[in-house]
Order: sequence, then C-alpha cells, then structure tokens
Amino acid sequence: MNEDNNINIDLDEEEMTDELKEKLKDSGNVYLHKTNEKGEDVNIDINKSKKSMEVNVDKDGEKTKVNIGLSGIKVDKEGKEKVNIQFLPIFLLIGAAICGLLFFVYKVIELIIGAF
Repeated sequence: MNEDNNINIDLDEEEMTDELKEKLKDSGNVYLHKTNEKGEDVNIDINKSKKSMEVNVDKDGEKTKVNIGLSGIKVDKEGKEKVNIQFLPIFLLIGAAICGLLFFVYKVIELIIGAF
C-alpha cells in the first residue's frame, strides 16, 4: 500500500466502481465529497496513517463535524461539542470482564483437578 498516494473523489460526478474501490485501498489519504439534490454537502477525509476519519456534514446551514479514530468518536455541531465517546474505558471494561471470566474458568479447573 502506498501511504503517500492521495485521492480526491467527487461522488456527484462518478459512481463507486470496482476500479475506484481498488484505488481507495491503495491510497493513504482519501477525500470524498457528495452533494445531494437539496444542496446538503458531506465531506469525508480518511487518513490511513493516523487511522482516523473525519466526516463534515452541512445540512440546512448547520455544520456537523464527526471525528472517528482509535481514541473514540467526537461530534461537534456548530463548534459546540455534543458527543464524545472514548474507546479506552470501554476496552478496559471488556478486558476486565474477559480476565474475570478466564480467572473463574481457571479456578473451576483447579477445583476439578484438586478433587482427584
């Protein structure tokens, strides 16, 4: 994969073909733009090196910015933070649950083996 390869796509002018999908896989940074009949704009910036994606939506004059990355999801609407979901606490909670389950299985196996 070529990380330095940048690609700009205006989806108003072309459809998503298999060739275009292959170009997306090979590029490091992707910029997608789409405008519908009502004049609502959506801009998507994908940065594979930072493993993040930024979505900007302009609907009825209100701008919404969504950042999605390894650290979490953050939604800003007209400059004010509306939603901020961080993935680290979720990962820690899931990890603790898995460790607790494995410890429980270990203790059960230890009791079974100790009974013989």
